[in-house]
Amino acid sequence: MKFNWSDQRIAQLKAMVADGGTAGSIAAEWSVSRNTVAGKMDRLGLRRDQPPKEPKQPRKPQIRRHKKNRPIGPVMPVAAPPPPPEPLPPPPFHPGPVDLGDNPVMALTWSSCRFPLGDPRHADFRFCGERKIGLSPYCECHSKLAFIPMKAGKKLEVA
Repeated sequence: MKFNWSDQRIAQLKAMVADGGTAGSIAAEWSVSRNTVAGKMDRLGLRRDQPPKEPKQPRKPQIRRHKKNRPIGPVMPVAAPPPPPEPLPPPPFHPGPVDLGDNPVMALTWSSCRFPLGDPRHADFRFCGERKIGLSPYCECHSKLAFIPMKAGKKLEVA
């Protein structure tokens, strides 16, 4: 239900606030919600005079300690980081790409190595074209480049 704020009601509200009336007591007297009165007081900029609060005394800084963060025994030194891995050996000599003509993709067969050579955006881009090994899409030389075996004890991290 909407409450109509007439000029007479607004004058009464101002007088009741000046006398120290609270939004709750005014709302109870007029049978409206406290929020109705508080909202109108806020829109009119009416504030009840409140005694000034005493300033709080500044607290002394306290050191917080948590039992979980305390060391239980002697602190172990941090181990040095492992040395960087050795660089990969250079790939074995490869005779070079097989000439597949003008359309290298269409010239590939099911037994052709599909290792890309060069930049796909350039005209000289080719695929290896050598005979692939087993089920691998690459020849023996490019299989060694493409598939690096995992080191023993190292687990594959899945994101």
